[in-house]
Amino acid sequence: MLMSVPDWTGAAKLNHPSTVTALAGRSEGESGAETWSSMPSKLSDGALAAVSAGRVVDTTAGATASVMSAVRTYRAWLPAVLPVLADTTSSIFYPGKLVFLLPLGFALRYKLYIALHVALAAVGSYTLARTWQASRFAAALAAIAYAYGGNVVFQYCNVVFLVGAAWLPLAALAMDRMIRLRSWRAAVLLGAVLALMVLGGDPQAAYHGLLISGLYAVLVTLYEGQKPPDSMSRPHVLAFWLWPLVATCLAGAIAFLLSAVQVLPSAEATRYSERSAFNRPRNIYEAARVALAPADASQPRGETRRQSIVRGLFAPPEDGSHHDLAYDFSVGPWRLAEYV
Repeated sequence: MLMSVPDWTGAAKLNHPSTVTALAGRSEGESGAETWSSMPSKLSDGALAAVSAGRVVDTTAGATASVMSAVRTYRAWLPAVLPVLADTTSSIFYPGKLVFLLPLGFALRYKLYIALHVALAAVGSYTLARTWQASRFAAALAAIAYAYGGNVVFQYCNVVFLVGAAWLPLAALAMDRMIRLRSWRAAVLLGAVLALMVLGGDPQAAYHGLLISGLYAVLVTLYEGQKPPDSMSRPHVLAFWLWPLVATCLAGAIAFLLSAVQVLPSAEATRYSERSAFNRPRNIYEAARVALAPADASQPRGETRRQSIVRGLFAPPEDGSHHDLAYDFSVGPWRLAEYV
């Protein structure tokens, strides 16, 4: 998968003359199996700026045409390079990118983009704390601790995660109102905030937000004793208990519809990713694909479907696979159970 690389100096231009030439100039005789590792030698700084077009937006004359030409010629590099429109981290459709249209230097625009999201994280945290009956002083401390804590402000170096973190407090606020006040408007707001996370380049945060919504609904019901009034009719009682599920589904549907322009191309491009290839299923979704495969479909290791699923889910990952290499990076504490 191609990672977007910002132009830290701000010197490269999207309409650099070599941009389209470098991306579109591959001869017909060149192999389509060429990988991204062999491409930097062929691409100038201007072309790399176009590769990261979702993050580097230049407003000089001809920039738009150059970007669109680069997008069209990207498909000639598939599957070696991911098209800009299908790269979730490009965040081309994120409304916050309008900051890059300001008549300022790129370095200043990029710093402003970061600063505004840190400020958004602070404002959202303050508002959420006040909603939970915190004093103004306590809410201000919460805003400072969240927005300027290492886990958030550190993400200036990976700005798509900063975008997700910036919207997270507002997502929590909408989630709280949706569950506690049983508000349709809050469900719509939650969907809109989740869509902004996806468009901003952090779909994982939106996915986790939906999961937390379901868990939060269960906790509120169990520990706050929410129950329907005795005078409520049976259909209304059923609607009372189904509300958290219906509201969460509504928020998810709204988020999908508002971010479909990014989700659909990205979903289509995932089949080109090495992460989508597996010899044995690594999660319940891939296990379902194996289980529902035609009866005559053979498994890569010559195993039965049952053996493939059991070994894929419970046996150690294959050496050198993406699932194995994931352990070279940060691992959540819940994964410690795998050492038992």
